[in-house]
Amino acid sequence: MLTKCASVIIWLLANILSGSADIDCSQRLQHNTISNCCAKPSLNFEAFRQSCGRFMADNRKSMSPCLYDCIFNVSQTLTGMQLNVENAHRLTERLLGTNKEFVDIYATALENCAANESAMLKYKKRRFYGTENCTLLPLYLGICAAEYVFVHCPSASWTRSRICEEALEYKNTCQCDISGRFCSAKSN
Repeated sequence: MLTKCASVIIWLLANILSGSADIDCSQRLQHNTISNCCAKPSLNFEAFRQSCGRFMADNRKSMSPCLYDCIFNVSQTLTGMQLNVENAHRLTERLLGTNKEFVDIYATALENCAANESAMLKYKKRRFYGTENCTLLPLYLGICAAEYVFVHCPSASWTRSRICEEALEYKNTCQCDISGRFCSAKSN
């Protein structure tokens, strides 16, 4: 007969080894809860103020979706649905400065996100935002890249807390739409 302590240890090991069994993909992650898990450098949009300033509000919380479209066009990072990998790397250098580790992660993230053709097609259509006509494709790439960076955050920048580790497991287990509202278990 197992002792209570041995039973608890077996139960803990089973849960650790089963990994994602406890993850409920229908529960939405709270951005405020996980925003500090990966200490990412801030994106510096100021380098694009001269060309794209009309899309920059004084308050970063109210950025126009057209800002990403403008930046990707000015930097020639995206032509139609084709990502120019060299220009994507230069763009991340302009946005992140000298933080080579994050520059490389973001550049890789853009490549991986651009490889998802079905998502790229979905966000390619041009839309009007007020009087501006822009595509959501660069915004999709930006959001997708941020998700990729979260999952591939360098260990020196990662916060080792229960909430962050659970969020990472959620991101690795669940697949969500771009809004994060509709999630389901990833199919293998």
